[in-house]
Amino acid sequence: MFVVDKKNVKLKGCSFLFHVIWVVLIFATSFFGPGLQVDPLCCWLFFPVALLYFRSVSLWTAVPVVYLISALGMWLSNYRSFALGTDVAASVFGALLAASVVTLPLMTVPFLVDRFFFRWRGQCYTLASFLFPSTWTLLWFLLSRILPTASWGMAAWAQSEVEPLRQLAPLIGVFGIEFVMAYSGVAGCELFCLVMSSVGRRASVTGTEMEAVGGGSVRGREGLAERLVGKSEESEEVEGGVGVEGTVTDGEVEDGGRVSVEVDARAGSSSSTRRETEGGECPSVICRFDVFQFGVGMLILLLLGFASRTALEGFFFQKFPCPSSGGPRESPLEDSDCTPDIRMECFVEAPSDLSSLVVLLEKTAEEVRALENVKEGRERSRSLTATADRSQSPLVILLSEEAVVLSSLHEEALFFSLMRRTADQTGAYIGVGYQAPFCGDGENENETEILTRNMFAFFAPHSEVEISREAGTEKTTERFVYQNAESPQNSSHVFKIRSLREEEEERQASVRARRVSRCTLTEDSEMADQIPDLLYQKNYPVPGIEETTVPGKTRPPKKYFEELGWVTPAICFDLDHPQIWTRIPPQNALVLNPSATWGPEGFRRLHGSKQELTVDQYGARILRCSSSGDSLSYGPFREWGRRLTGEALASSTSFFVPGPASPKANVLLAQVGTFYGLLFSVVDLVAVLSGLVILVFLIQIFMSFLQSRRLQ
Repeated sequence: MFVVDKKNVKLKGCSFLFHVIWVVLIFATSFFGPGLQVDPLCCWLFFPVALLYFRSVSLWTAVPVVYLISALGMWLSNYRSFALGTDVAASVFGALLAASVVTLPLMTVPFLVDRFFFRWRGQCYTLASFLFPSTWTLLWFLLSRILPTASWGMAAWAQSEVEPLRQLAPLIGVFGIEFVMAYSGVAGCELFCLVMSSVGRRASVTGTEMEAVGGGSVRGREGLAERLVGKSEESEEVEGGVGVEGTVTDGEVEDGGRVSVEVDARAGSSSSTRRETEGGECPSVICRFDVFQFGVGMLILLLLGFASRTALEGFFFQKFPCPSSGGPRESPLEDSDCTPDIRMECFVEAPSDLSSLVVLLEKTAEEVRALENVKEGRERSRSLTATADRSQSPLVILLSEEAVVLSSLHEEALFFSLMRRTADQTGAYIGVGYQAPFCGDGENENETEILTRNMFAFFAPHSEVEISREAGTEKTTERFVYQNAESPQNSSHVFKIRSLREEEEERQASVRARRVSRCTLTEDSEMADQIPDLLYQKNYPVPGIEETTVPGKTRPPKKYFEELGWVTPAICFDLDHPQIWTRIPPQNALVLNPSATWGPEGFRRLHGSKQELTVDQYGARILRCSSSGDSLSYGPFREWGRRLTGEALASSTSFFVPGPASPKANVLLAQVGTFYGLLFSVVDLVAVLSGLVILVFLIQIFMSFLQSRRLQ
């Protein structure tokens, strides 16, 4: 049962039933909590439930129960999210990924830190109460950079649908939300202890009064609270930090139900330590600064989140709509800070030959423009006041990750030439994810596995690219400077027996010949004249899947376009790495994200929610075209990061994307970088709550005044 001891609720004579109940609670809050199959409320309950059990029982009992039971709950949750409705391969991948998330012994480190300082907190408990959330946040901060898949187990991702917290992502970031959730566990434990202590103290005093008046009949009328917390003895600390132990005498009951309590001080007897208690006085919540600061701080955060949607609308983002215009927009940013909506066409499949691809792109652009003109004509016929000319909306055509497969550098040059010509003729922005052979240092000389590059090229209409060329040499570019081997000399060995050495030399010569055919630019390639506006190589291939893909060494490029604003590419798994976001420009960047996200609905939902909160945090927009997932567009503008349009694709789809309402967003994290997320755990929360210190002292003075008046 629970007994009150030094402001804590500890366990005395823990029964088997108690352990069963607590294990069920830990399992339930982890199964629906910090796993992929997440529930916002259970994510909050996991922290106080696990902390209270960890503090209450012995260390050898707490560590295996909290770690193994919560790991089992998260693992089953993740496996359920992956395995339903998928093939065996996806189920195995889901099990492995779930195991990488939850089988981390480091997850018990924050609990151990809290347990150690929980016993030695003394007068510095307010400072010590920040150790658990700080350690917890720091752990996930480091894991997100070392093992991004592990960061999918963060409880903060479940809060993507909680609007007040979502509004705070530009201010405190995802790690700030994780810190607040972890700190709620500390405050929840202390609040539970206060409630149990108060109930036990009231039951003890009430029982003594009834025994004095009714003569021993109190034991038959004890309440549930008395049976839970015990009734005879209790320890508490009075002002000044002096530990005292109080017992109720069996003297007479004074007027008004006032019971005389004799207090024996351990460190000297004094008249100041003798007081009278009326009705079983419980410790004030105001005196417990940790509970009070969390309650008031959380209230302010929620109010700020609600206010951001209403009274402070436009504080983080300028969410004013674009002004109406009766004619075409020749220069959208010349007279206004508003950009017209963007029309996105997404293709998850591409024809095998380049000529058919060009025909498909040209036909798509013609159909889109024709539909927009028809729609605009209907709108004009319905109203004399026409809205903005939709035919002038920029058209972005995206092809998903590795939708086009190229076999040589010459074919890559031809592909660039065709895409450049198509963009100029259709007036559309074309972004294509493609695969090409790797032809640089570190290529597999034996060619047991052909190394490839996972690339993305973006072409803007009527773009001029200045390229210097040297006469009499092969046409090369800055990104495609390879060491080309000379053509091998074939030798004949018809009339003699080939030695093993000669066979090896011939095989290597054949490998070099094939390498030359892949990696040599010819005079008619015209590559130097058709460099894309943005060219990017995937920096973070998926481990275990893209083993032959060579990671890129350069950060994602960025370029400003008059109609689109800042544009930067990121391929699929790149966006799961916080390092990529530090390289994305903060001025309402449009992130083009060709993807091959695959897996069941649970995984795609979590992946989408993770990227949505990240978009809120950095103030960006994303156009995502996925070959086996959800293709959608989302961003914080006007809808604050919600998915504006999204659907599972069979072959292709199209939808509008609101443009940025202002060239810049008031996103604090985008200005100071992701390191701010770590600093939040030790600096920012203290800064947010520091303004409440004066209020806390005023309330304490007021409560002391009321208590003194009552004692008089």
